[in-house]
Amino acid sequence: MRNPATIAWLIGGFALVALPCCQTTRNDAGVAARLCHDLCGLDAGPDRRVRPETAREAQAIAATAVRAARDIAREFRVAGPAWFHNCLVNTRVRERGLCWQYMEEMYLRLAPLEPRSFDLRCGVRDAGSLFYEHHCVIVTARGRPFGSGLILDPWTHGGRLLVIPVAREPWRWAEDPDFRAYLHDRYRRQRSGGGA
Repeated sequence: MRNPATIAWLIGGFALVALPCCQTTRNDAGVAARLCHDLCGLDAGPDRRVRPETAREAQAIAATAVRAARDIAREFRVAGPAWFHNCLVNTRVRERGLCWQYMEEMYLRLAPLEPRSFDLRCGVRDAGSLFYEHHCVIVTARGRPFGSGLILDPWTHGGRLLVIPVAREPWRWAEDPDFRAYLHDRYRRQRSGGGA
C-alpha cells in the first residue's frame, strides 16, 4: 500500500464521499432573481407588462425552488458530482438522490404555492436511455405549451439550481403527464392529512 497513486486515489475517493457539495453559496440570491425575472417573462403581455399576481407568484416560486434544491440535496446527503451520487444510490450506500427523486421533492415543495399564473409540470429527457434519461419539474405560464417552459434542475449540480428554457435545450424533452398526475395526487393527499 506504499504506492503513491493508490494512496492518492483513496484520498480522492474519501474526499468525494465525505465532502458535501450542497453548501450554500452567495450565488443563490442571483439565481432566484434571474429565475423570478424569467418566470415573469413567461406570462408577460405583448407590451411586456407583468401582472402583480404573476410577479408575486414568480418571486415565491423562485425563492422556494432555490431553497428546495439546497434542502433536498442536504436531505439526500449528496456526496460528489451527480453521477457519483447516483452510483452511491445504485449501490445502496445512499438511499435517495436520483434525478426523478429530486423532481418528486421539488414538485411537492412547489405545489403548496398553488400558483394561478403558472403550471407545474413534469418533464423527461430521452426517456428510456440508460445514461441520458433525466427528470425535472418544468414551469410554464398557465395554459402555455410545454416547450415554452423553464426546466428547474436541482440534480445536475447537486443542490445548486440550474434553470434552462426548454426551447434552448439541445436534448429532447417531453412532458410526463402520468408522473405529474401521480405527484399532484400525492400533494392532495398530504394536504388533506392522508399522508404520502
